[in-house]
Amino acid sequence: MLQDAVSPLSGPAHVLQAGAADPGSKVAAPDVKGMTIAQIKDWLVENGHLAVVNALNAKKGKRKDWEAAVAQAG
Repeated sequence: MLQDAVSPLSGPAHVLQAGAADPGSKVAAPDVKGMTIAQIKDWLVENGHLAVVNALNAKKGKRKDWEAAVAQAG
């Protein structure tokens, strides 16, 4: 039956993906002191701030720049 079929867009996974892709939504910033730069980059990308990551990569941002980006995003 068609009613038994599950839509690939339903369920918790879809909800999480939709929230992460919305750059306008504020998410609680993590404690960056215990994170590597790679983890900070991953967090920014997962929370919709790819443009910030690209900009900091282009200018070879320092740790303080990455921490400031997380503070501004969160």
